[in-house]
Parts: sequence; C-alpha cells; structure tokens
Amino acid sequence: MGPLTGNTWCTVKGIGFNERSDKYYIHFLNVDGKKVIDVVAPEVEFVDTSTLRIRTPNFTAHGPKDCVVRIAINDNDYSVTSTNFLYFPNTCAAKSLA
Repeated sequence: MGPLTGNTWCTVKGIGFNERSDKYYIHFLNVDGKKVIDVVAPEVEFVDTSTLRIRTPNFTAHGPKDCVVRIAINDNDYSVTSTNFLYFPNTCAAKSLA
C-alpha cells in the first residue's frame, strides 16, 4: 500500500534473480472498465538472488486503484504469480485547509 504519488520502496521476493544478465520490469496493472492501465516501476534494485527492491511509480493520473503487480524478466512474458498493491489518495499540503 502506498500513496498515489509513488516513490514507496517495496521488496519483491522470488527465486533465481540474476544481477548480471537479467533486466527486470515490474508492472502495476489495473483493468479500469475496458482500459488496461500498465505502469512500470521507475527503479529496480537487485539485492540478491531472491530479493529485488522497487520504487513504486506515480499513479496520480489514474486515481486510487488496487493494482496487480507482476514481473517481466528481460523481454519475456509476465510472471505467473502476482501480488497486489493498493494506491491510496494522499493530500497535497498546498491544496489543504489548515
């Protein structure tokens, strides 16, 4: 769970991650009616063969959504398994009453 503005660091657990030969694309997917929203995480860090750290993408243009998170390694298909990530609306201090 994280704010619409993104920049939340998350840990992705798996097996067989390879720092040297693999490029990782972490996709945040949501089906909004007939439109598929697909936003890729802007930053992925290799930690070890079973751990990646990712920074969540900004989702402001799409609003608060429950997304399915999947990994694509190199140019291959999405992973079979997935997890969810919930974007919640956060307020902007410049637009809030105090």
